[in-house]
Amino acid sequence: MSKSMKSMWIMIVITLSLFVLGFIIHFIVKSGSDAGSPKRINDDLKISSVKIINYEDVNISLKKNTYDKDLIGARIIFYDSEENEILIEDASIEELEKNKYIFSTYVDNTSRIKKIKVYSLVMSKSLEIERGGLQDTYKVVFNGTVFSPLKDDTGYSREKVINCTYASDCKDDNPCTVGSCSNGICSYPLIPGCEFCKSDLECDDNDSCTKDLCLDRKCVHTALENCTSCNSSLDCDDGNVCTTDECIKKACVNNLIEGCKACSVKSDCHDDNPCTEDICSEGKCSHISIPGCSPCFDYGDCYPEYACVDGICVLNYSKE
Repeated sequence: MSKSMKSMWIMIVITLSLFVLGFIIHFIVKSGSDAGSPKRINDDLKISSVKIINYEDVNISLKKNTYDKDLIGARIIFYDSEENEILIEDASIEELEKNKYIFSTYVDNTSRIKKIKVYSLVMSKSLEIERGGLQDTYKVVFNGTVFSPLKDDTGYSREKVINCTYASDCKDDNPCTVGSCSNGICSYPLIPGCEFCKSDLECDDNDSCTKDLCLDRKCVHTALENCTSCNSSLDCDDGNVCTTDECIKKACVNNLIEGCKACSVKSDCHDDNPCTEDICSEGKCSHISIPGCSPCFDYGDCYPEYACVDGICVLNYSKE
């Protein structure tokens, strides 16, 4: 073998040895990294701006610098002046992309926000979402505007939030609305039949068959037992000819008619008075006096010209 050929083989062996050694070192480092905490992803997300909208709403504009496949979302933490955590919010990359990396959230009293940190969210080898490395820190500088709690007689704390992500971002103080997030904008459709209130007096539905209460700032009308609602007296016919059927304040009132007795047949109307004719007509009894008839209980009721026979005074023939 020539000297040049021998040198070439030596170079090939050295090159292969270095390649194998590098592969071994890479494997050892990677194994050690995987055994510990998830890989830190730094400088993937940056906070480009923060906009305090009012007393409750804040928008954060993020910028994505890299496209690492391990990055699945962002964790945003709000701090006050004493480094206390005010709020922790998570957002997936899909949500951020949908809203053009503008993150909108609700914070009670936004003037407390002094610092905001954004961390990456990564998927661990056990398929659990974990917080990755710190990406950016943003210090909120006071711009001179002091926001006060929003007050509204209708009960709304706010009417619109820009760049919402979830329906839960769209909160108001009206129990008769449902917050909805569509295309990044909140809307507040009314719940059919729901009435906003502040006191029981505002819930009067002019229906005597309901108990009207204001609970959790919405009217609740509870039906009363044994009460029938109505719009007119025709709705109140209870099938009893011995009651007056009236509709008073949308509630039926059925009062018994004094002295009235319902019947099906004539025998239902027997009143133990031999001097009346008992009649059942149109479902109720009537008693017609028999002319010239005098009822009696004993002999003395008819004495001396008449005698008491079967409860009726009859001519006393024994006197003739």
